[in-house]
Amino acid sequence: YLCCPPLIDQTAGSFAFSTVKPVSAVKSPSANELINPKSIVVVGGSDDIQKPGGKVLKNLIDNHFKGSLYVVNPKADEVQGVKSVRDVADLPQVDLAILAIAAKFCPQTVEVLATQKGTRAFIILSAGFHEESEEGAKLEQQIVDTINRTGGCLIGPNCIGVTHRQILKCHSKQKKSSRVTYPCCCHIAFMRYTI
Repeated sequence: YLCCPPLIDQTAGSFAFSTVKPVSAVKSPSANELINPKSIVVVGGSDDIQKPGGKVLKNLIDNHFKGSLYVVNPKADEVQGVKSVRDVADLPQVDLAILAIAAKFCPQTVEVLATQKGTRAFIILSAGFHEESEEGAKLEQQIVDTINRTGGCLIGPNCIGVTHRQILKCHSKQKKSSRVTYPCCCHIAFMRYTI
């Protein structure tokens, strides 16, 4: 199942999504960009595959993501063989942004991508939001406000990514082995939320 659009209510530290539908029933453009992106940017991509941004980028490369792949890293011109830009403002339009950067940089990054680059799908791996402090909760609310205002779709923050039967584990930082066999077709949904 996919929750989209998010329209998140964060009262009492819980998330309430406005709609929950099977993926095949979701007609939202932002949901399509999340499940079937034609372009992905990994903000915080790294050559160090032990870091979240390095692992998710490696998974996308190893699983032969067919679309356009971009990396934002302020210290590198190339990351794992992928051309890197130093600022999200230098990117073309992208369907899906995967953020693996410090929480304090996420609201502005989401704002630029959503309003200037037309990005509607976001996965935020970063931690340091409402689960950590009041300041973190304010950062998270800024992100949620931007996502809701622009009609976007959000997975996270502080998550391990998503798995899709066609993309395999491309978006997840938890891929353990290339020997794992994934089913070619299934109708399984799994959602976990911890406080």
